[in-house]
Amino acid sequence: MFASYSLGGTPAVVLNGQGILYSVQDKLRYMTEINKLLDASSTVMIEANMAADTRMAVSVELTNLSTQALGNVRLYAVVYEDLGISHNHYLVKDIQSVPLFTLAGRSTATFDLASDVLTSPARHMVILLKSTSGVILQALFVK
Repeated sequence: MFASYSLGGTPAVVLNGQGILYSVQDKLRYMTEINKLLDASSTVMIEANMAADTRMAVSVELTNLSTQALGNVRLYAVVYEDLGISHNHYLVKDIQSVPLFTLAGRSTATFDLASDVLTSPARHMVILLKSTSGVILQALFVK
């Protein structure tokens, strides 16, 4: 994952939780790594539909595009609120998850995740598929 933070007014970049970008030389090094990640093909596809209800709920369909099984993965629905104070001010309101599971090669599975958090224009959801080692295999912002 690629993220940028402001440290003392100077933009900084963290890639996969490691290293900080401060200079143009660092930018060239990180852009090489970022481009490798962007060029990589995904082994899983996430499709999700938010329920039109008063609560934050989502139906998720996972498709394993590979012939290899995806073993010991976990699906998360992260509900967060945009506080609107200025950019990058978010508050996680809830995290729902599915117990560890294995998705066979070239197969599809469906999951329903629901939160007690009420829907609002400022509340959003991100679906994450993670390995047991913590690597995010795929993510999807749900509208």
